[in-house]
Amino acid sequence: MTMHDRILKKGTAILAGLLLFAAVSPAHGWSQHPHRQINLEAVKLFLSQAGGKEKFSMGPFSPKGLSEPLRGVAVTSSSLLASGFVSAEAAFSAQSWIINGGDWADEPHLYSSVRHFYDPLSLSGSAWLTDQSEIHGHYDSPSIDARTWGLSHSDNPFSFFVALSAYKAALEVRDDLPLPPALGSLHFKTSLSLAPKDHDDLRCLQLSRAYRALGESMHMLADMTQPAHVRNDSHPADEPIEAGTFSDHVRRAAGAPFVDSRIRPFLASAGGRLQEPAELFHRVASFVNGTFYSLDTIYDKESKVLPNNRQKGYPSPQLRDLAVEKKKIPGFVGEREVRRFYGVFDSERAPMIQDRLSFHWFDPEQSFVSDFEGAKEKGGRAVAAGLGRLGPFQVPHAFAAGQGRILLPVAIHACADLMNLFYPTLELRAEFEEMESEMEGVDPRATPVRIIEMKASMKHHAEKDPAWKANGLTILYSGPALLVVREKDKTVYERKILFVKGEPKQIETADGTMEEAPVRLFAAGTAGPLSEEELFYEIQPGQEAFLRIEAGSRVFESVPWKEEDKTEVTVLPPRVLVLELIDDASEAEHEFEAAAVPKKPHLFEWDFGDGSPVVEDRKNPGENSVLVHRFTGLKPGDSFTPAVRLLDGKGRVLAEDSVSVTVLKGEKRHFFENRTFWMTGSPLGNDPTADLPTVPLVLSPSISGIDGEIPPDSPEGKRLAQLTEGVAKAGDSMKEQMAKEMAKMGISLSDAQMAEALKQALSMAGLGGQDGPVQRRPVLGSGWQHEGRPVTLSLAVSIGAIPPLRLYMRGEKEQPEPVEARMAVRNWFFTTGTQSSSSVQGSGGSASVSWTPEKGKTPESFALDLVVFYSLEFFKRTGEPWGNDGAPLRYENMSVSFPVGVYFCPVK
Repeated sequence: MTMHDRILKKGTAILAGLLLFAAVSPAHGWSQHPHRQINLEAVKLFLSQAGGKEKFSMGPFSPKGLSEPLRGVAVTSSSLLASGFVSAEAAFSAQSWIINGGDWADEPHLYSSVRHFYDPLSLSGSAWLTDQSEIHGHYDSPSIDARTWGLSHSDNPFSFFVALSAYKAALEVRDDLPLPPALGSLHFKTSLSLAPKDHDDLRCLQLSRAYRALGESMHMLADMTQPAHVRNDSHPADEPIEAGTFSDHVRRAAGAPFVDSRIRPFLASAGGRLQEPAELFHRVASFVNGTFYSLDTIYDKESKVLPNNRQKGYPSPQLRDLAVEKKKIPGFVGEREVRRFYGVFDSERAPMIQDRLSFHWFDPEQSFVSDFEGAKEKGGRAVAAGLGRLGPFQVPHAFAAGQGRILLPVAIHACADLMNLFYPTLELRAEFEEMESEMEGVDPRATPVRIIEMKASMKHHAEKDPAWKANGLTILYSGPALLVVREKDKTVYERKILFVKGEPKQIETADGTMEEAPVRLFAAGTAGPLSEEELFYEIQPGQEAFLRIEAGSRVFESVPWKEEDKTEVTVLPPRVLVLELIDDASEAEHEFEAAAVPKKPHLFEWDFGDGSPVVEDRKNPGENSVLVHRFTGLKPGDSFTPAVRLLDGKGRVLAEDSVSVTVLKGEKRHFFENRTFWMTGSPLGNDPTADLPTVPLVLSPSISGIDGEIPPDSPEGKRLAQLTEGVAKAGDSMKEQMAKEMAKMGISLSDAQMAEALKQALSMAGLGGQDGPVQRRPVLGSGWQHEGRPVTLSLAVSIGAIPPLRLYMRGEKEQPEPVEARMAVRNWFFTTGTQSSSSVQGSGGSASVSWTPEKGKTPESFALDLVVFYSLEFFKRTGEPWGNDGAPLRYENMSVSFPVGVYFCPVK
């Protein structure tokens, strides 16, 4: 024997001694760090998929969600025996309780180990661990399988049933009842009792227990993906797949998950169907049991290979089901050839077993000196050899990564499904009944206060929750809620509501106390103001009200009651209407149009303010009311306020609006109405005797965005009167000013001379008529501009065709020559003095300007003037060009202006 041989044998003996105690204690499933990682990856997978599920549409996670801090009982020890188990108070997030539960399920180790096995085939006659029970039974043989222990066993204080029960208890805490003295039990894992500080803290204590129990249940389910734990293999000395799997393997499996088609139909998170918890455990365990070996359960019927643990052989897998690959590995006397057997999983392969050789210490993949796990593997073989249970095949630790690519995604997906099963389908419902308050001694056309009473419930659809249904549990929510009144995205106010057994029982009062009363909202009418109590629960047009409950890390909101937007009716522009009486006319006709919101059937009532009968007009949703009204018996100076009202089914006024109508003495306007301008300010002035045609000029101004009447006695009303009077007396003012100027120069004019001079001056200003009288610049309308509300001023223009003009022009010999002037309107715009419209091509069309009034900056009055650009060219009467060198005399971009009128609109 060489020195090297002696060292190896001595090392093996030492390892065997170290593992002797392990020979009497079953090992755990995946070690604690991988279990924590599995739970973490399952949480992440679950959360990534929760949004598309009905239950999480009705109750999504709250903003805090699983990050909400919760006080509870944690484990602060790592021990073999219950005597060394230590609990302590701690505060973790909900997610941390779940993740830590993946660790704490293995505490204390000996107590937990014998309860973490489930044989789906029950080959030994039972599903729990019986392998080596004659040895480990000396300290504990509970006859409990992992599925029962993890889901519902009464001795397990952190089973899945406890998780559901604690979650239910957290959502049924009665704020109207006294607190319990403490939470705890006689079980050593829950012997620490914590006294709740208040009702919210009691909810936290229950939730922390629920999440810890969920985490420990997920640990038990993940053990169903560890082959030894589903094949009655206590693996006391070594379990290579368990020992060779680390947290990094779990992270890689989560990053690139592969789920075999044989298990995928039973995993909802992988695209299959959601199972009941017991069936989920069984399906996962059956898949792993039938497709993987554990070290001590390798069995092949054809080659008569028996399990190392001398238990009954499992029917699957068999060697004939596996792919075989031969590989040479180094030994003391040269390379040796071994067979490796691979399980086939759809498009993936996983190494299962290989031929056992005594001399494979120098295999680069399985070296003795690689790490402690490698040493443990060899020590385990030594123990097995000493017990006479060293079979022809082995499962090297190096195979853990390959098998983990198949097993770990199943563990993650299964645990994500268990989380899905854990959360209940809860729906916060609210139905609304509308009624009217009783009115006495008020205007029958006034609208009363409307009362909206809310009938609410928190409904648990247990029939949609397989886990809750299987365990016979239903939640009757008790706890706080909020009535939220919101306008658009802004919360107007919140009021506290207390639920008891699924229904609201108490509401918050204006003084901050709680009292038993129905949940009611109040919408003000026109009959009178709301009381103080009603104002506390007022809802205004455009607002919505709903209930919100934050419980169990989730937030539930009812379908809102939406108070319709304020009922409004608006008379469409023009809002200030001017009726011009031409010649001896005493009648005028106008088409009025009104629109109402919201869009629903409406009854419009028109009162045109001229003593004519009121007219009703019933319209379907979205239809405007359009009526043509003829005013009769009109005379200049008349004014009216046509009004439209919306009525409800009882004839009560919901909304109203009005516009103003002013009657003026009108004049027929035409393009050449200011002859003085054309004879003095245009090329046509070369022939003072020219006959200018009558070309119709139609101007239709309108304004929108103003409303209301200006009281005559107000400062604004007095300024309006001054403006109206000033426009009417423009001629007198100009005559007085002209007389003063003439006196300064020592000139005295007769009445006839003054009249002619005034005529010329007014004509140049655009205020003179063709026949000499002063043409007024009328006040087109008045009303209020509102700061921040846009105003739009529009002008429609129509200019008739301009025929050729016959003139006499001085030719080259300074003698009058007959010519023909051809004029064409090119474009036009209008101005208010501070703003100008865009240019409009041609002799007709419409334009507008808009502005947003600002108090102190926007003028309260503005004049409207039309500016027209035209071209003019001259021809001989024979049609030949008239001008220099055969080119016609041509003028471009000539302009003429027309005063339209004045608006007086102060800013409110």
